[in-house]
Amino acid sequence: MDHSLRNAPPATGTGREGLLLQMRSVLRRTLTRLHLVEGADGDRSKRASDDGREGVVLAFPVRGEALLARLAELLRDRLAAGGPVDGDPFVLTLSRRPRMLLSIDRAAYVEFHADSETFHLIMDVTPNARVTLETGDFDTLVRFVLRYVAEQRPGGAAVEVAP
Repeated sequence: MDHSLRNAPPATGTGREGLLLQMRSVLRRTLTRLHLVEGADGDRSKRASDDGREGVVLAFPVRGEALLARLAELLRDRLAAGGPVDGDPFVLTLSRRPRMLLSIDRAAYVEFHADSETFHLIMDVTPNARVTLETGDFDTLVRFVLRYVAEQRPGGAAVEVAP
């Protein structure tokens, strides 16, 4: 799936695709005006930073990556609402290794595989046992992760499980 802004089709169409095409067209025009991407005339414009390095245009995040960021925010909010707990093991950090990864704690993480558009929840439950959930359904992933977090919270502190 190509997420670059080059050769964007004209913003036509109806429904969701039409709206996405319009948004992409507006973003391309804005980035071109800011000299962050190639203009229609083909000359490459770049923006230099204060230290003299040239800027780089980043690809749009894949929908699954945006959903992982949303899940991390949801978990942070739920844990904060439950109040602080001594020895809270949750990390809740996002990183991009070969794939987008949400680290939940030392034993669990979620990867998004863009090629198959699936989420992989991996939980090391014992040194010799691993539980893996592979799903394309974000709501299913959220339910599993919220249940895991509720069960792993030290001291039995409450965490709302319903998404």
